[in-house]
Amino acid sequence: MNVARASTPTSAIDVERLWVDSVGVTATGRDWSVGYPDEWDFYQAPDCPNCGSGCVWDDEAEHWTCRKGGCDNQGEEVEASYENGCAGPMMNYSYRLGAHDVEDEDVRHLAEALRDLPLCLVQFDATEEWALALTGGGMDLSWEIAEAFIRLGWLPPHFVAVLPAMSGRPRNDDDRVIIEACARTLSWAAQAAQRDLDVLSKQYPDVLGKKGEQSH
Repeated sequence: MNVARASTPTSAIDVERLWVDSVGVTATGRDWSVGYPDEWDFYQAPDCPNCGSGCVWDDEAEHWTCRKGGCDNQGEEVEASYENGCAGPMMNYSYRLGAHDVEDEDVRHLAEALRDLPLCLVQFDATEEWALALTGGGMDLSWEIAEAFIRLGWLPPHFVAVLPAMSGRPRNDDDRVIIEACARTLSWAAQAAQRDLDVLSKQYPDVLGKKGEQSH
């Protein structure tokens, strides 16, 4: 896994190294009111109950902890509970991750990488599929979905790659990387579509012609 750490800003991620098997991902309808935890489970970094900052996973202690300087709860264990912000999926969709194994030791670090984004990591037991799911809604969250895929090592899916114009964006280097990754998604999708068109044109030259232009 290209496991991103929460300490690694989006701006430091090399978009040239992101996996491309996420480009064709679409939203899958889900009913989160059924199946938990027997059919699916979620992983989400909790918020510190004292200062409200997102917690990080401590490999040595094997628990979530607050690392914010000056917090009275710094270094203490924080439970991944509803009371600490771990409400899980809210909107009735999931976004499948690509076909790369998610190792047990990586799961909580992947959740940690999403700690300031309105998404969580979901595992479906029957298919062993991993996906992202929104933990909130109310507006177009294409920027956030795109950034979540980037942080976990994938290019953003095509369906979010045409980013909506947002006031003040791009506001920093993180936003510029998101835009660059989305441009790479669209370029990859265009190249794949052109290859498919070339194949179709060779199969049906009398209809499409050598350049894939429909004859009249």
